[in-house]
Amino acid sequence: MKIGVIGGGAIGLLISSYLSKQHDVTVYVKRQSQFEDINNNGINLFGCNELLLNANLNVAFLEKNVKQDLWFVSVKQHHLQDVIDDIPTQVPVVFLQNGMSHLKLLQKRIHSYVGIVEHGAFKKYDNTVLHLGKGKITIISVTGSDQTVENIVSQIHHVSFPFYKSENWEFLLKEKLIVNAVINPLTALFDVKNEEIVINNYINIIAKQLHLEVAKTLKLDEKFYWDKVIEIAKNTGKNTSSMRQDIKYKRKTEIDAITGYIIEQSHHSLPYNQFVYDAIRAIEERNKNG
Repeated sequence: MKIGVIGGGAIGLLISSYLSKQHDVTVYVKRQSQFEDINNNGINLFGCNELLLNANLNVAFLEKNVKQDLWFVSVKQHHLQDVIDDIPTQVPVVFLQNGMSHLKLLQKRIHSYVGIVEHGAFKKYDNTVLHLGKGKITIISVTGSDQTVENIVSQIHHVSFPFYKSENWEFLLKEKLIVNAVINPLTALFDVKNEEIVINNYINIIAKQLHLEVAKTLKLDEKFYWDKVIEIAKNTGKNTSSMRQDIKYKRKTEIDAITGYIIEQSHHSLPYNQFVYDAIRAIEERNKNG
């Protein structure tokens, strides 16, 4: 199968390296320096301080009318607008962004799918990715067909890097959103690993209030999803959230796609969500000007 992966971040490198073992994969990057690193040295995939794979695959810059059988789009939500017009509409495209504010773009296209990523990954260098926590990727149709999802999963699923199908994209995206809305901004603001959501009593109090506001806004069961937040915070306890990494490296975060979306959806005041939104944006502004 010919597969294109747009985005050379942690998830893009992770997916590209695993899928390259059985498929013809091209990873599409934006920077010349990353292009040269991958072109000359491949992608190094590490797990538990052990080199799992040196993936020799294709690397390119994205252009219009490139032919692939399947696309994965792993750029951050705020970069989607930069690439979406170059992605063909005739073949399935799986979008892997956090949050839900990008759905209006997906719903304007045919053959749009979303993927829920439950792996932990960290990009150490432009051609090196660390697989910190094994999970799965669930694919759901937005404007495509359930049969296509089944066909995709049957072709790319592997026990070492599993893919599954589901039929309710809105439910799964809301589940992912409520977890991200609690863990991401708090770990970024306090500069802590995910486990602090559970073990630090004061962060835990704030986390619960954030969660209650989000659950009410999204009309989700409060107890069930609080248990889900705690479960994931424990299971990924030693991991660094993507928003914490973005703040550390002075990159733009996905706070608009996550907390910003929740605030837009609410008809009531959300003081805890509004605070973490403003606080993250304040740090972004400081980093941009400093």
